[in-house]
Amino acid sequence: MAKVNEKARGKARIPAGASTYSLRHARISKLLQLYGVDPFTVAAQTGTSLAVIERAYLRFIPSALHDKLAGISELKSA
Repeated sequence: MAKVNEKARGKARIPAGASTYSLRHARISKLLQLYGVDPFTVAAQTGTSLAVIERAYLRFIPSALHDKLAGISELKSA
């Protein structure tokens, strides 16, 4: 990352305190919030569980999906 950052200017530079985890977090947030990708696809693409997506990123999931996720949780416990 350091070599790429040396050449980057302005907004293209990666902040000094950034980690790969923070980049992953930003990507998951963007997929859910800006691009409206469904949580199932995001979980599969990022190698995380749907439970983690629900717990950590629920506020980024459109309200229409909340009911679907609740239904899935109910099926698991049945």
